[in-house]
Amino acid sequence: MDSHTSIQCSPALAEEIPSLLDMMKTFCGLEHLHFDAEMRELLIQQMLNNEALGRLYSIKLDGKTAGYVALCFGFSFEYMGKDAFIDELFLMEEYRGHGYGKEVINIISEQSSLLGLKAIHLEVDHANRPAQNLYLNAGFAGKERHLWTKWL
Repeated sequence: MDSHTSIQCSPALAEEIPSLLDMMKTFCGLEHLHFDAEMRELLIQQMLNNEALGRLYSIKLDGKTAGYVALCFGFSFEYMGKDAFIDELFLMEEYRGHGYGKEVINIISEQSSLLGLKAIHLEVDHANRPAQNLYLNAGFAGKERHLWTKWL
């Protein structure tokens, strides 16, 4: 990572929605997830208008859009209070592999602590070794459990 590069994670703004949607479309393609632009825009609006849901951060490097992070709040007895999932973390391809991901996670961790969060969780694909290495180096640890989901 270039020590002269200034990285910022700031709350996303309504005028960034088109850019966020473009990045989310790319993210969904990489992660083999369904992408519905109308639904995503609705979800972005909900997140921007209700801080109780979490935070949607825009990532910028030297003023240029580089990615986004969706931090979604929850509550856990196991983790002793308010927690969150890094639901999506996306960096544009040209910014990957330079240490920016770890810096983003450090910034989000600091901001999360200030918000009173007790833990941050995330999911990572079993085959995505670069992401696993990033998260391990940023202080995350896997558990001998599987995350199971029931759609409602």
